[in-house]
Amino acid sequence: IETYTRDHFSIGPEDGSTRWDYEFGEIDFLDLGGRSYAVFEFEVTERFDPPPRVFTVEYDAIIEAGERDAFLLIATDFGSGTFNNESGEFLRFSEGNTVQVVDLDDASFWKGMGGVVILGAEHIQIGTDHILFVLALVLPSVLVFSQWRSEESLQWHPSAGFGHSLWRVLKIVTMFTVAHSITLALGGFGIVELSPRLVETIIALSIAAAALHNIRPIFVNKEWLLAFGFGLFHGFGFAGLLSELGLDRSNRFPSLLGFNIGVEIGQAAIILMVFPMLFIMRRSRMYRPLMNIGSVVLAIVALAWATERIFDYDTQVNAFVDPILRWPRSIVVVAAG
Repeated sequence: IETYTRDHFSIGPEDGSTRWDYEFGEIDFLDLGGRSYAVFEFEVTERFDPPPRVFTVEYDAIIEAGERDAFLLIATDFGSGTFNNESGEFLRFSEGNTVQVVDLDDASFWKGMGGVVILGAEHIQIGTDHILFVLALVLPSVLVFSQWRSEESLQWHPSAGFGHSLWRVLKIVTMFTVAHSITLALGGFGIVELSPRLVETIIALSIAAAALHNIRPIFVNKEWLLAFGFGLFHGFGFAGLLSELGLDRSNRFPSLLGFNIGVEIGQAAIILMVFPMLFIMRRSRMYRPLMNIGSVVLAIVALAWATERIFDYDTQVNAFVDPILRWPRSIVVVAAG
């Protein structure tokens, strides 16, 4: 296949005078709609400073066999603010139209920053585990765990005022932000690298820990400690997403900064929608039983995710979770925008 591809695919400067050399890398496999595809990675070995924004591509591999048209996609391009593009057609190659010029226009720093900020906000929409971790920590923020009236045992009771609850939430959000910002930078710059499976497993366990903490607190009225400790691993999770984009080093710092800003916008949108409602409901007799039930459900879901990530086994828990969160996640994106 590689030999055949070299005979039917070329990439080079705009005038088409020469061809750039390229080398094939790993072969991946992609399953879509019950069909399996082989994905051949390749990298142009020419070195450019800066990389060209205009170049020529010639492709007739499946076209000359009379199969179908071929498409060229721009998956990631910081200069145009394009990230994670998996379906947006940029050019179409067909019979009689097998040589085309790719023109990415002039690179714009602000388009790139805007695109990566949106990417960070959108990650809150698809990052169910990050959403649930924050929600698990925020649920008890409108309560105080202490002795209540004449009862001897410690238990949750409503917070005295809005300011106290708001301060609890601000500490949780701030510590989570500080923690994941640290490890996002460490992972994004390649200073510290952890196994993705390990990181994703600990992120799932962090949700279970935060949920069970609501039932029997360990760090009494100090949920910010959990936010900081587990937030370090959530930052590595964010860094793993950015590493998949293939950003070059010149764009690494603004990409990390913009992505972090986007995450905070999405996170703030969640807090702004959820916290006032929780504060109003805190004195209801149903709040504490519902918090306990919700926390148990969160713990079960999180432990199922951890099982999936440890043993690579599908527990089908997402079939239950995704329909429930689809509408709220859409609202989060709209609010963040």
